[in-house]
Amino acid sequence: MKIVQAMSRGTWLVTPDKFLGAQQVHALRRTLEAGRRGGDRYAVRNAAIVETLLGTGLRVSELCGLVIADLFLDRGSGNVLVRRGKGGKSRLVAISAGLATYLVGFVTWKASVGESTSPTSPVFLSERRHRMHRSAVHRLALEATGTRVEGLRRRWSEGPKQRLEDLLGEIVVGLEAIAGALAEERRRHEEERRAEQQRRDEQELERRRTAKRQALAEHLVETAQRWREAATVRDFLSAMSEQVPVGRRSPEFARWFGWANEYVEQHDPLGEPDRVVRSLEPDRPA
Repeated sequence: MKIVQAMSRGTWLVTPDKFLGAQQVHALRRTLEAGRRGGDRYAVRNAAIVETLLGTGLRVSELCGLVIADLFLDRGSGNVLVRRGKGGKSRLVAISAGLATYLVGFVTWKASVGESTSPTSPVFLSERRHRMHRSAVHRLALEATGTRVEGLRRRWSEGPKQRLEDLLGEIVVGLEAIAGALAEERRRHEEERRAEQQRRDEQELERRRTAKRQALAEHLVETAQRWREAATVRDFLSAMSEQVPVGRRSPEFARWFGWANEYVEQHDPLGEPDRVVRSLEPDRPA
């Protein structure tokens, strides 16, 4: 009954469904990290914004008001100073060592891209390199790029009555749907790539088979010619042997005749038939 009354008055209730689960946080970080690795400066900034929101629980207005001097990033620990929080009060928010290390890297990145890191400089800058404000012109927004799947929301923006941190649950669900669509698209592209690669491989194999058979034919003709030449030389040596009996052969003749017979045996392809036979399949590419 109290819940119904509270909702009827428009009170925003902190119930379990308002919190992100571990898997949702992992999906959100994985999606943001993919954009950050792409090198887009706004993706780097947005990833740092979400990490800060997740790690501190700051309101967006408090996050936009942060300056470099508000970050106390010691090794192994860290704190974030909120100068004007709810009711105009200031407070110190302890952060994890992991977030402290992340913000150290973010500040280092800011310096590397030419953004000021002086103590009074804003931590997060708008697209126009001014302090970020919660206004209709410069609204904090998250946008998932890289896909345009029909029916999937890709952008979440702040408004006068809507805080971005209140949409994190919806954002994660949307990012999970987008991630699923991207995974399906990558799977389809991978299947198409593999099919195309298989087609090319088959074409290349057929080309190499044709070239191999051409080479085999040339080798066969060349071998037959060598056999015919060897047979002709052998007939000639046989005739010479009949013409010059052993008793009439000089030492020089005997040496030459022996060499000639060895030459024929070495060059006759039928002397070693196994060397004539070649595989029909092309050699594997190196």
